[in-house]
Amino acid sequence: MKAGPKGAVDESPLPWNPRAKGADQLRLFAQKFLVVPRGKGAKKAFHIRDWQLDMCRTLLDDDEVSLACWVLPRGNGKSGLAAAIALHHVFMSGIEGARCAIVAQDERRASAMLRTASRMVELNEELSSRCRIYKDRIEVPGTASTLTALPAEAQRIEGEDLTLGIVDEIGFVRKDSFEATILSTGKREGSKVLAIGTPSPAKFREISPLWDLVIRGRAEPDSREFRLVEFGVDDSLPIDSPATWEKANPAFGDWLTEKAIRSQLPPVTRELEFRRARLGQWVEQSSEPAIPADSWKKCARPKVRIPHGSRVVVALDGSMNNDSTALLVGSVSSKPHFEIGGLWEPFKEGDGFEVNHLEVEDRIRELARDFQVVEIVADPFRWQRTLQVLDEEGLPVHKFPQSTTRLNPATTDLRAAVNAGLLTHSSEPDLNAHILRASIEESTRGMKLSKPSRNQKIDLAACLIMAYSRCYWLGSPKARKARKVKGFRK
Repeated sequence: MKAGPKGAVDESPLPWNPRAKGADQLRLFAQKFLVVPRGKGAKKAFHIRDWQLDMCRTLLDDDEVSLACWVLPRGNGKSGLAAAIALHHVFMSGIEGARCAIVAQDERRASAMLRTASRMVELNEELSSRCRIYKDRIEVPGTASTLTALPAEAQRIEGEDLTLGIVDEIGFVRKDSFEATILSTGKREGSKVLAIGTPSPAKFREISPLWDLVIRGRAEPDSREFRLVEFGVDDSLPIDSPATWEKANPAFGDWLTEKAIRSQLPPVTRELEFRRARLGQWVEQSSEPAIPADSWKKCARPKVRIPHGSRVVVALDGSMNNDSTALLVGSVSSKPHFEIGGLWEPFKEGDGFEVNHLEVEDRIRELARDFQVVEIVADPFRWQRTLQVLDEEGLPVHKFPQSTTRLNPATTDLRAAVNAGLLTHSSEPDLNAHILRASIEESTRGMKLSKPSRNQKIDLAACLIMAYSRCYWLGSPKARKARKVKGFRK
């Protein structure tokens, strides 16, 4: 879109007078005027598939329908189809002063949706000559119609006079924002709302209206005012089968390829997230085991110990007050082995027992005498003094802040390694207990480790995430060949 004053606009109607109505007209409009902006078929005519046409009929072919909800896995072209519907509405609805709003979960997503529609317009001379494109809207002066994009914030939607509201990713939109959209469309006869999304994660179930809409649609399949379309598969089907993927994803074999889905299978992604996003399943849990028990058991080497003098990483997950503190030793190699270096659990001791930091420091010094410690890795939070002391003694300290940007990839790498058998462990009872009771919980910033209860500790699991990340990297050819950068003299 160009900044500054806009040029003259052709206010005449589009030179097109089709006999088809509703969804059939939308299909012809898309093929004649719209161009795929990116991805498969880019710069070619936008062709609405038969399964997409059937969905569109639930919204456009019955004047009594005021609300439609489409639920399908990610990657099935929801955004592109929503943009096509929005443009068809402002150019071809025949409503003077038509106003369509695409409501997205945040400002960034709303802008992205509008950019898709804007690019479609820019790629067709007939459309671009009849409208003005702005950063936050597209105006069609000939009919005083507007297409805008809004973040899903109730105060931003209140007061709108919409003839069509499209709520994108409804599974992440709050109920008050959805209600504001619904109430903004009742002022003119024939106004409609389309809600599109993927099944919500369990923790969003109470916040979003999507699950309520699905329950209503299943209970009232013959409703004239509300229509539900669902794509998904039963959770009894194997998640690694192309037949399952094809059944869940209507775009499978078209732009959604088998190769793309296979590359996202667990452990690359979490199983619960894969089921939700790729298979359209409603998962009831918000967390899942951090490490699958069967895979962890296969990595066990109970009689194996790291030889004295070996190059190792020592991981520290420290505590304060009544929490536990753990040390884990890992061999530096492309297939590292792990064993407990130390474990302090105050809840097993008497009241008032606290972990002695000096004792932990002495144990690290003992490990440094037994092994060639390449790194001592830890989160400096609350253990900054210990790390400073060890660093001043000449021991190699590596700080590993427990931020999501650091933990997310490290956790994903560890899970993939365990599933692929790319590490081994001593199978000590405490190590097994910490690892197998740890779960991964989804947060707004990413994944995080969680424990079942206060006294069920997972400190060795936190150590394993840090230790594997550093052991593997330090033991890889890339690290061994890393060159040192020397200073330059003036």
